[in-house]
Amino acid sequence: MDSVIDSVHHLGKREEAKHRQVIMQFTMRHYRDELWRLTKRSAVCKELNVSFAGHILPADREARAAVWPQIKQARAVVPNLFRVQYPQNGLSCLKYPHKRM
Repeated sequence: MDSVIDSVHHLGKREEAKHRQVIMQFTMRHYRDELWRLTKRSAVCKELNVSFAGHILPADREARAAVWPQIKQARAVVPNLFRVQYPQNGLSCLKYPHKRM
């Protein structure tokens, strides 16, 4: 597990008879996605009432909310339009998927 999970932190204050949420930081997105996929319909997770959820920072949430009206407007004109983020330079753009023949 050392090569999969980078760090784990409990959220909130410790209280008696109450479970706290946990934030796990994975070394690679692939590991997070695979864990999420495997546990999504797991009977054991349902039995133990364990679930996984994504966390979006407030700044990211605000940025998405600001650009979403533009995306809706563009999709009204061009169907199947999607947004691509380039982490190397921080730029993003709207792309139209090419049809494969």
